[in-house]
Amino acid sequence: APAGAWVTEGGSPARNRATATAPLERRPVLAWRRPAEAPRVGEPRVFGDRLWLEERRGDRRVLVLLDLASGALVDEASFGAGPDLAPGVD
Repeated sequence: APAGAWVTEGGSPARNRATATAPLERRPVLAWRRPAEAPRVGEPRVFGDRLWLEERRGDRRVLVLLDLASGALVDEASFGAGPDLAPGVD
């Protein structure tokens, strides 16, 4: 995956969990918290200044888009019943 990004399940299209991001040189600092409205599914995706999460809300799958720096809700889209969305971003 490009530096600073986790664009698909497994990090990159090869799903090898490889990224060009430099390793952490210190313990991470908690930036924000966001309570889950429902169980979260799969891995979060990061690209640029956005974070994507998938939640299962009853029989719906909801793709939640958050601001990476603040955790503020940017947008969300609801989908009907079916398999997990497993989104990729580019």
